[in-house]
Amino acid sequence: MVIYGLTVPLNLWLATAASQRGDLHVTPRTMYWAAFWSAVVAILCFAAWRLMQRQSRVFIAASAWAVAAALFIVMRTWVAGLLHGQNPFPVLEAVLTWLPMLYAIIYALRESKRENAV
Repeated sequence: MVIYGLTVPLNLWLATAASQRGDLHVTPRTMYWAAFWSAVVAILCFAAWRLMQRQSRVFIAASAWAVAAALFIVMRTWVAGLLHGQNPFPVLEAVLTWLPMLYAIIYALRESKRENAV
């Protein structure tokens, strides 16, 4: 959540700088879309964190779905960047983002099953 929250203003700043310089390598439209999707992922992760604090089966399941949606968005962007050659560190990004999200999903699913058994 923090990483994606910090990339939103960075992407907006880069888009503004690219449009002022007339940079053809990085289009402002691409950077604005990157800021939008980073904001969506950050919001989904924040919502999942807040839902998980409720400690009820429904809220924990909803948090797992929110993190899964964020992971899908991250993976979609990662694959698109990989196919177009715009992803310089594909393994690093996958380790830093996918593993914590997968851990949150697995934790939420285990907690929801544990509450069902009690």
